[in-house]
Amino acid sequence: MATKTKKAASKAVKALEAIGAQVKTLAVPLFNVVTTKGKAGANQATWNARVLDVVVWALETGHSLADVHIHMGQFLASMVRDVGREAELGVEELKNLRKLSENSISQLFKPLWAIARVAEDHLESVLAVATEEGATFASLGRFARQRTDSLMFDASRGSITCHHKVDGVVRSFAVAQASESRNLHTEAVAMADAIKVDNSAMWSAVYRQYREEFPCGFQDRRTRADAMKQSASIGEAIEAKYSQEEIAKLIS
Repeated sequence: MATKTKKAASKAVKALEAIGAQVKTLAVPLFNVVTTKGKAGANQATWNARVLDVVVWALETGHSLADVHIHMGQFLASMVRDVGREAELGVEELKNLRKLSENSISQLFKPLWAIARVAEDHLESVLAVATEEGATFASLGRFARQRTDSLMFDASRGSITCHHKVDGVVRSFAVAQASESRNLHTEAVAMADAIKVDNSAMWSAVYRQYREEFPCGFQDRRTRADAMKQSASIGEAIEAKYSQEEIAKLIS
């Protein structure tokens, strides 16, 4: 019994060490994200790519994504702070660095949970999405969120009771009730999007007409281009010694 316990403890330690090594590789990318100014897009992409690598590693090796996130919460902000110390940041800068790091780590909770939930039943599908060409952490997160949304609002869960507070009062409702209103919202949004696609050109035309009717001295690019074209036509007419009647036709 003692031998089995010792082996289990040793296995747990090795798992934590492996997770710790992966989490450590996130420190510099996260530091660059929270301190960046001129290269925000590139640094964010690097951070997201590294997070995706860690997720794929955990899924392929059987490590718990929950343990990965817990380790991030416990140690990653301190690792980022150490990077900041090496960069000779001041005390206040280091405090702010830790706060920003903790905020970024907390934002990983929902997508990592969704990925872990879907992977419980469909690991191969999750890995296929995570490792396909052009995959990003955001695309993997969307994939997992769509599936968890379907699962949590599935008709089979309709009788389950949930609770929430409204003005401090706890209210209970069935999942089926929430599903009904959610479906109505989805349909309304889809209808609104369709209406916009069909009519946005007409709405824009009304805006242009109203702006032209009341210009208030403003000229957009199209107005300026039309004015320049008209001026050029008038200039050509004068050079060609057109009659006043012909010039009037160009202006009209």
